[in-house]
Amino acid sequence: MNGRCEVIYSNKLSQEMGDKRYIVIDAQTGEILDNANGYGYKSEQNAYRAFEYKKQQEEVIKLLESEQQLNEVAAARSFLLEHADIHEALLNASAFDTYTRLNEDGSVKSVTIYDTDALKREPEELTAEVVDRILYEYGYTDLNFSAKTLLEAFYG
Repeated sequence: MNGRCEVIYSNKLSQEMGDKRYIVIDAQTGEILDNANGYGYKSEQNAYRAFEYKKQQEEVIKLLESEQQLNEVAAARSFLLEHADIHEALLNASAFDTYTRLNEDGSVKSVTIYDTDALKREPEELTAEVVDRILYEYGYTDLNFSAKTLLEAFYG
């Protein structure tokens, strides 16, 4: 037994497959954690090995996703530092807000954001939808991070 998991003989899979088959269960709840895609494992040792390997792969994937998220937040922070116009728009935005945007020629343009979920949140609280709309209005539609990530970088 390894922590909360246990390998047990599966009578049902053994009958279906014609030889002994084993599955991995949660020792406390009885929940099936791994059954080799419905085929079962031919030995207890194989079941333990496969389950441990899958757990290690899940941990590696989580680490990679976490690293990717950190990289995206870093890119979003860098973007905010390089684009004062977006930073200013985020500082001044609210649910039904009009803010000004400087055009390339220096002229001022008024832009209005309409957040249909505004009644469900605090007036000062930005949502990813509002950030996405600001990015769209400013012409930033092909970024390597999401509006949610930019919002996280903005508040972080």
